[in-house]
Amino acid sequence: MEHPLGDTLFPAKPIDVDVFFRSDVEALVISAHKAALDGIERLDNEKRPKPNLHTNPEAQVELDVWDQQIADMKRLAGNMALVSLVTFFDDWLTRKHRRVLGSDGPHGMEKRFKALEGELKPGPLTADALRGIKIARDSIIHHQGAPAFEWNGSQAVNERFLDFDDVRKPNGQVGISDEVLSEVTQELAAQVKTWLK
Repeated sequence: MEHPLGDTLFPAKPIDVDVFFRSDVEALVISAHKAALDGIERLDNEKRPKPNLHTNPEAQVELDVWDQQIADMKRLAGNMALVSLVTFFDDWLTRKHRRVLGSDGPHGMEKRFKALEGELKPGPLTADALRGIKIARDSIIHHQGAPAFEWNGSQAVNERFLDFDDVRKPNGQVGISDEVLSEVTQELAAQVKTWLK
């Protein structure tokens, strides 16, 4: 029996879940990062030591340590957001590969990307740019944010992803700022948009 409303409630064409990539990233990555930064800011406002530096100048050391801890927490929050974002994109690539090429694809995000790029039109994200993002992610996960590491050869993190403000790490360490997180989010979302189908 035919439905009395016809196809008005049930469109014949299935919805492509790719269109939700940007909103899902906003909900799951960006909002979590913002909540983490808000929590760090609240902690800093509520618990920050307030010594009288005129009567106790040595207390500056305590404030310096506190400031470094707050900076470390912010850096780690940005790094966690990048890891989440790249994981989300890798999952999207696997689903897209399955939809376009009929399988999960080869092992490795870069290989899946190149396979899709060969099948679909190239987009704004290049394989080299994706590799740079992945190296920063790998450094966070496997090498404590080191600016360079050995894994299948020598890997160097692009300066774009490095933070040189920590005096304990004069060669820098991975430190994802709000600006870089926003840029990478836009780059990945633009690639998803290009490959919508």
